[in-house]
Amino acid sequence: MIGSIFDIINNISLAGLGVVISSFFAALLCGVIFWQDVTKQRSLLLFLFGIVNALAALAYAFLGDSLGTSVAYAGMIMLYIASSVAPVFLFVKYNLGDIKIIAIELFISITVLVLAVELFFADSLLDLFIKTGITVLVVFASSFLVRSVKREIQSQDQIACFSHNLDITRERLRILDKKKSEFISIVARDLLGPLTAINGYASTLARGSFGELSRPIQEAVEKIFISSGHLVAVVSDFVDILRIESGDMKYNFTDVDMKKLVLSVANETKRVADSAHLTFNTTIDDSAPLRQFITVGDENKLRQVILNLIDNSIKYTPHGEVSLLLRESPDKKKILFSLSDTGIGMSPSTLGKIFRKFSRAEQVNTVYTESISLGLYVAKEIVDKHAGRIWAESKGEGMGSTFFVELAAKP
Repeated sequence: MIGSIFDIINNISLAGLGVVISSFFAALLCGVIFWQDVTKQRSLLLFLFGIVNALAALAYAFLGDSLGTSVAYAGMIMLYIASSVAPVFLFVKYNLGDIKIIAIELFISITVLVLAVELFFADSLLDLFIKTGITVLVVFASSFLVRSVKREIQSQDQIACFSHNLDITRERLRILDKKKSEFISIVARDLLGPLTAINGYASTLARGSFGELSRPIQEAVEKIFISSGHLVAVVSDFVDILRIESGDMKYNFTDVDMKKLVLSVANETKRVADSAHLTFNTTIDDSAPLRQFITVGDENKLRQVILNLIDNSIKYTPHGEVSLLLRESPDKKKILFSLSDTGIGMSPSTLGKIFRKFSRAEQVNTVYTESISLGLYVAKEIVDKHAGRIWAESKGEGMGSTFFVELAAKP
């Protein structure tokens, strides 16, 4: 059979061979267009046209010499060239096909054309019937194959598109978040200066540095001092959160005398506790050597941790006392600062989230409504940077709370 095919090719003229090649190329393009959407009637007609065109080209190749005049001969050549160019024009104009499945469609089209040509070389009616059945089955199976591949490619393209859009959205959100943080940072810094000045002058007036004040004025100045102190703490916490989230929080680690630091902070906050009519106690375990209260850390940041804990206890203790205790751990390798109050206490669920940003105890709204709950979050971030531990304990709601800060003692 192969030898007979070569004999047929040798008997075809050069012009006839060109017509056959161009017609088969056109048939392949028609097949590709057909596989793009087998449900459209125009695609089916185009595919059938391609097959008929290829078969007609074969007929022309054999009968070309008997067509008569050279005009008819040239007309047939022009006809098949036009039929070969038309599918290319459609393929380019309508942007049909995807390079990812062109290879599959071309392979299927070639297979179908080869099977169609094989029909003309059937040895018997049974052989023709079998080859026809195989051709039909290949066409139907190929249609399902192309649809499956196209669905898979479309799904991949959709996923890629969604991923690209997600990346764009994420970048926009990152830019917006950065602008938001910059805006809050600028506003917070602009507020912090005047508030610090108000708090400082109120403290000076309350101490009588500018002369004795009458009782009503003294009480008003005390309220200004306490309220401005709360505002300074809130704004400072906002600034610190922005620095923590952006990674710009700077630490200056040196030797810190925790005994001196705790006594200093206790002296600063005792006036606030007195104004809240709370008993304020500070206890230092003097049985331990002085060197055990020396740790390596940022003194200003550790001061802020203690201030935040004391401020938190005073705010959530309507009556009773707040007690500070500084001691060494049983193994004498840690410095342990604890703060106990007789305040509103915490449930087990609250204990698990108290150090999260904007997290508060469930019954807080009935006691103190002005806090935005940032102090404990900032305190935990600072203690973590010191390779320490901070945690809270409570026997339940209404039974007070105890906060602990554990830092490594300097050897």
